[in-house]
Amino acid sequence: MKNDAMTTILNFVLAVFIVFSIAFAMLFLWHNHQYRALQFRAQNIQVVSLKAQALLRDVINYNATAKSPELNQLLQNAVNGQAPTK
Repeated sequence: MKNDAMTTILNFVLAVFIVFSIAFAMLFLWHNHQYRALQFRAQNIQVVSLKAQALLRDVINYNATAKSPELNQLLQNAVNGQAPTK
């Protein structure tokens, strides 16, 4: 068999390609899983942010009728992004 060496080399190359294909498939699946997890977290953060904005609008509307000085101070801190002071 004069092509025995060539067959061995080609089988080795094929095995290397198979290993690389499996490794790249696993990397793709892992990155895809991470991407979907980050998308889910970002969506949850967006939902919480929208709820907080809606609550802030409701409090501002309530304060327009109630006129509470303590609530005014809290609203100013919330709009400016500061922590409430005591």
